[in-house]
Parts: sequence; structure tokens; C-alpha cells
Amino acid sequence: MLIAVVGMNHETTPEALRERAAPARDELAGLLRALRRSSAVESCAVLSTCHRFEIYAVLRERLSGLESLTAVLADRCAVSVEALRPELYVRTRTHAARHLYRVAAGLNSIALGEDQILAQVKECYAAALGAGTGSAVLNELFLQAIRVGKRVRTETSIGRYPLSLSSLSVELCAAELPLFAERSLVVVGAGEMARLAIENARARGLKRVTIVNRSAERMQALAEDIVARFGAPRPETVSLESPADALLEADAVISATGAPGRVLELDALHGAAQSRGATPLVVVDLAMPHDVDREAAELPGIKLYAIDDLKEIAERNRRARAEHLAQAEKLVNEELPRFLSWLESRWVVPTVAALQQRGEEVLEREVQRALNRLGAGPEDETTERRRQVLREMGQGIVKQLVNRPISCLKRQSAEDARGEARLYAEVAVELFGLAPELESQFTSESRAASGSETGAKSQTEPEVGCG
Repeated sequence: MLIAVVGMNHETTPEALRERAAPARDELAGLLRALRRSSAVESCAVLSTCHRFEIYAVLRERLSGLESLTAVLADRCAVSVEALRPELYVRTRTHAARHLYRVAAGLNSIALGEDQILAQVKECYAAALGAGTGSAVLNELFLQAIRVGKRVRTETSIGRYPLSLSSLSVELCAAELPLFAERSLVVVGAGEMARLAIENARARGLKRVTIVNRSAERMQALAEDIVARFGAPRPETVSLESPADALLEADAVISATGAPGRVLELDALHGAAQSRGATPLVVVDLAMPHDVDREAAELPGIKLYAIDDLKEIAERNRRARAEHLAQAEKLVNEELPRFLSWLESRWVVPTVAALQQRGEEVLEREVQRALNRLGAGPEDETTERRRQVLREMGQGIVKQLVNRPISCLKRQSAEDARGEARLYAEVAVELFGLAPELESQFTSESRAASGSETGAKSQTEPEVGCG
């Protein structure tokens, strides 16, 4: 049993390849089941965000498990495994757990302390549960990571002052458009990123906001939510089927839908740009897959930005918040041993139970053998009394023999700081000849823990990596 993460992000993999990997909402369950189909994969979850695609898995066997995950991903990206492998990072065991903790805490995001990623980790976990691809180990890993993410946000300044991609997009629009509060913003989408973009724009004093979306119900709900929080004026709402008029009035467009294809057509953008004269239309595409065709960047009067273009702003803000990073990293490092201790106990608990069961089996067998040698007849009061005396004596002997190993195993599990609890459990299984299923479990884990990493980046990536 081995925890692993196979992933790609804005620092390791070209945007075009990440876009191919990103599943639409209705594709996620099928992708999870495809990943789980390999006998080497016990459980899996997929975290797909605007600048990240990661597969978290619990593997029964290391090499074949990683190869299976990579093969499914290569097929999805329409490239060979050999071509894809150098674009991936692979982390296992402690490194994989720490990576997820840092991701949930917003420490691996383009924007340090990004507030949306924790909700996305929760959605990733919920999707795995819904698709039936979770397991006890994967569930515990995600629950602990979510708890760490919450703790980082409540106990550090990174948590109190988060910075999302939505706020970065508004910051970019404000930098491109002087007197931003007097401008007009069109937000395409009605989800969480769209809501955050509008909230950030309103916080900067901008009043004229138009929401464009296919669902009238979701648009109305978002508009009412904005009014409830910021007061009048109420954002206008326009159907995505006919956004041309809204674009004609816009100074900036932020698009953040979950649609599988292009949402804003080139003709509509071209018409809006032609009507503006010398002032360009600023378009920020936060969607993955993209909402806006990349060819729009070639249209006169259009300034098109995608997620990767936000890196410069993000880096400036990252430096401003770097003084809080050490405190957040400290919390991650404090919490990690808790999960590792729990993971080690996965071997200790069944070993203790098997050891106790073995003691009972030996006791019953030897008591019966002693009664036979004493020539005990049919069950009567004398025979029962002998059995009781022999059993009490045997219990005392068994207790003295197994109590110390059991106490040692429990203590090692509770205090384990070097990951040795599994080793102690393996020794107990071998010495006492415990249940075959335990021997199989340890053998499987030993196979999973041996061998080399797959992927060119896996051997050179630092422990914490990048997200």
C-alpha cells in the first residue's frame, strides 16, 4: 500500500497539455473509474483546477500502479507515455502527503494562500467518494489535508488575507484600465470564481457589472447575493446565447465557466473591439478548458490574458506575503506526523489483534491436549474444574509471553517518529507466524515501497515541489 501523486501544473507542463487533461464536470466520474480499473490501484482522486491536474492514489504495487495512472493520462492527452512522462512530477509516501497538505493550504498555488483551492480539494474528495474510488487511507489523507488547510487559513495571515485567481484577474483589469471604478465589467459564468471576481470588483468601487450565463436561475441568484452583500446597483444579467450587446458596453471581461468548449465566439469579441476605438477591451480567461479561443489575442483592440499571464502579478504579491510562509510551513510540518502515525497504526492494529487471537488458539489447543493426556472422561464437574485450572494457568503464561510484544507495538505506533511501526509489526508477524493475510499485506507493501520512481521529474523534484 503506497500513497502517490502524479501531476502537472503551471510550472512543469505547457498549458495546452494541461487543458487536454482537464476533465469537464460530467467526465470526472468516468475518469476516476478508468484510473481505478487497474488492479494495482486501490483508490484514487483527481484534483483538477485552473493551473493544476493531479491524481492522488493509494497503490498496491508501485511501478505497475504508477505506469497505469500515467497510461490513462497519456491516452487522455493524446500523447505517448514516453512523451508525457517528462512533463509529470511524481511523489510518494511522506512527500505525497506533504504535497497535498501544502496544496490545501494554498502554499503551492500561483497566488500564495489562494482561498479557492481548499474548496476545490474538498470537491475532489467528494467526487472520489461519489464515484466509489475512495478508501480508508485516501479518505484519511484528504480529511487531514482539509483540516490543515483550514488551520493555516485561521492561524496565519495567509489565511486571513487570501488571494485568489479571481482577485488577481480584477487587479490586472484595474492596472490596464485607469479609473477602474467608473468602468463596466462583464463576468461570464455564475460559479464561485465568477462570484469572487464580482466581489473583488465591487470592493474596488466598480458599480457596473453584467453577469452572462446560460442558466437564468443561477444568474439571478448570484445577482441577488451581490446586492445582499454590497447593496445597489444590482448586476445586470444577460443570456450566454446573445452576449453581443453586453460586450459592446464592456471595458473588461472576466470569463470563468466550467463549459467543455469555447464560450465567447471570435465574431462577438471582434464586434465589441471595433466599437471601442482606441481603448482596448481587456479579456481575462480563467477557465480550463479555455472559454476564449487563443486567436482572439490577434484581434485589434483585444487584450487577452489567460491564467499563466497572471504569474507576474502573483509573484509580486507572493513576495509581499512571503514573511508569513514560514509560519504556514511550520503548521504543515507539525500536522504531518499525525497522519503518518495513523498510517503506521494501519499495520499495528491488525497485528495486535492477530497476536491476541494466536494466543487464544494456542491456549485452547494446549488445554485440550493436557486434558486428553490426563485421561479426562465425559464432561462432568471434575473435567470442567480441570479445564478451568488449566485455562487459568495457560492464560497466565500466554499473557506473560504476548503482553510485552503487544505493549511494544502499541507504544511504537503512538510514538513513532521514524516510520518504524510497520517494521515492528512485520517482525511480530514473522516471529509468531501470524495470519497469512497479514503476511500478504506486508509483502504487498514491501513491493510497493521498493523500486524507482517513474517520470523524469520524479527523481529531481524537491520534496515539497511545486503546485
